[in-house]
Amino acid sequence: MFFMDFEKTFLPKWLIWTTAYYTSYAELIGGFLLIIGLFRKCALYVLAVDLLIVSFGHGLLEPIWDLQHVIPRAILLIALLLVPQQWDRWHFDALFTRNHKD
Repeated sequence: MFFMDFEKTFLPKWLIWTTAYYTSYAELIGGFLLIIGLFRKCALYVLAVDLLIVSFGHGLLEPIWDLQHVIPRAILLIALLLVPQQWDRWHFDALFTRNHKD
């Protein structure tokens, strides 16, 4: 039922299914990785690509200026990308990249 609206667009059905699976798993896995603090930068870049795909998809169905679902996510994503990684004290990446001060 979700794909019925997208079948009216110029996109092939295989691309719709592929992007639907990608965006679903990217948001699930990327969000989990951000919560536990593992592979933070990679997860943020995967979610940025996901956000571009979602923006394009919403633009096909609705006017592009109606991005009520995208703008808050974009602001949060950009803020997390700009925050220095040293400010994040509670993350699993610290286990792999320990700075030994002798």
